[in-house]
Amino acid sequence: MFEASISELAEGLRTGRWTSRSLTEEALRRIAEIDQSGPGLNAIAEVNPDALWIADALDRELQETGPRGPLHGLPVVVKDNISTAGKMHTTAGSVALADFYAPQDLSLIHISEPTRQAEISYAVFCLKKKKTGK
Repeated sequence: MFEASISELAEGLRTGRWTSRSLTEEALRRIAEIDQSGPGLNAIAEVNPDALWIADALDRELQETGPRGPLHGLPVVVKDNISTAGKMHTTAGSVALADFYAPQDLSLIHISEPTRQAEISYAVFCLKKKKTGK
């Protein structure tokens, strides 16, 4: 499934080949298998605890009204220096920000109300990537 382009993944969602939930479950499985164990890359700082709920909501919306954009329902990774309101930290890799939760989203992240479906062009926002560098 992950050997496909974004356009192929999006087309698979629209044709019912897979769902946003199944893509998100696969992303979460791969994080557990490769990042958190196995080679233990430790590149993902945090997984959105609402990722599957968001995926389900985006699947329902896709069925009811169609996609809002080209990334509708696709799981994405966002660096942890990108402010996202909600249940995920915005630390920028700093211990000083370990308990910081952004009060609002950075403009490239848009949260739609009232369901608070996370979206980057309406994608499932399921995890944050650790800041890397020296």
